[in-house]
Amino acid sequence: MIKRTLVTLLIIVLLCLGCFFGYISWHNRQTPSLDDPTLLYASEYWVGDCRKNDREGGCYRNIYLYNTGRIIIESGFTAKDIKEIDPTIKKDSGLIIINKITNEIKNSGILTKDCLSDTIVDVGWEHQINLDGVKKYFNNASSDCKDVFDRLDAMVNDEI
Repeated sequence: MIKRTLVTLLIIVLLCLGCFFGYISWHNRQTPSLDDPTLLYASEYWVGDCRKNDREGGCYRNIYLYNTGRIIIESGFTAKDIKEIDPTIKKDSGLIIINKITNEIKNSGILTKDCLSDTIVDVGWEHQINLDGVKKYFNNASSDCKDVFDRLDAMVNDEI
């Protein structure tokens, strides 16, 4: 009886440890630090009304561009009982993309614009720029600012 209780307890502890380390691994893989000073540009987009294989849920796509030229793109699907993560795309593009993005940011004037937030039900986007000592966050930026982010996203996507 005591042996069976100890085995059951050991199994529970191992399962808990597996869940804990699995969560830590998933969280570290999915969430680059937005406070990282080497992160030049981040774009996070999600929509709550998304279908996959006849299931309703939400979809997301995150783009991270570092000042080394490293690009990370993550995307996936979430529903009540599942979270499907698409393969993460990682690419070291070099300084050409950094120059393109930096020029687009400077030419657009986005760092000095007052970007109002749009409130749209079941969809959202956030952007971060960290350039020349200026770090600026944008939450659901209105269309005049979002156009800039759409161009930046397209430029990064063209590198992949």
